[in-house]
Amino acid sequence: MKQYQSVLFDLDGTISRSAPGIIRSLRYGLAGVGIDEPEDAALTRFIGPPLNVELRAAYGLPPEAIERVISRFRDRYESEGIFECELYPGIAELIRSCAAAGCRLAVASSKPEPHVRRLMAHFGLAPCFAVISGSRIEDELDNRTGADNKDRVIAKTLALLGEGARPALMVGDTKYDILGAHHNGLDAAAVTYGYGTRADLTAAGPDFIADSPADLARLLLPQA
Repeated sequence: MKQYQSVLFDLDGTISRSAPGIIRSLRYGLAGVGIDEPEDAALTRFIGPPLNVELRAAYGLPPEAIERVISRFRDRYESEGIFECELYPGIAELIRSCAAAGCRLAVASSKPEPHVRRLMAHFGLAPCFAVISGSRIEDELDNRTGADNKDRVIAKTLALLGEGARPALMVGDTKYDILGAHHNGLDAAAVTYGYGTRADLTAAGPDFIADSPADLARLLLPQA
């Protein structure tokens, strides 16, 4: 396998099983515009991509309704939902092993950067990462922000890693991670244990597919 100088990790669905807090907070947000979505499965599509993009696609909401949903989502998520999550089994050990092996690690998440930093500190993983990067918090309410948000987050993360960051690998659970990696000239590893569907991931053309953190360990740490 190619020797990577840097590995960029997505957060939701890759490092963290974050569905409970996001779904509960999103359901609270949708109630503010009269939408009752009782099925958790219908809300997993919102984990990872920009909220405004998925709200338009799923419900055809106008900008003012999207703003109300996201405002209410934030109120609940920032007060309690953010910590209604857990690490995937084995992912913390993988991250610590990669860092100990001398690989430069980064988080590249579409989640607002202040939330990403809080969670990495909460999980005790912040010291493992050379860069912790996310989106601007105001991007959630900017209806000009589209599906290219992950492209821009990855580009920013690479710039922060600086010279010598490449060759680099992006690890993520949605098509946005795979496409964003390729648009930035990176290889991509799709993880199937997160929130993206295998069909969408495969269609995006990942360089590698991992069904578990153990598979990632075999990819990133050949001796594992």
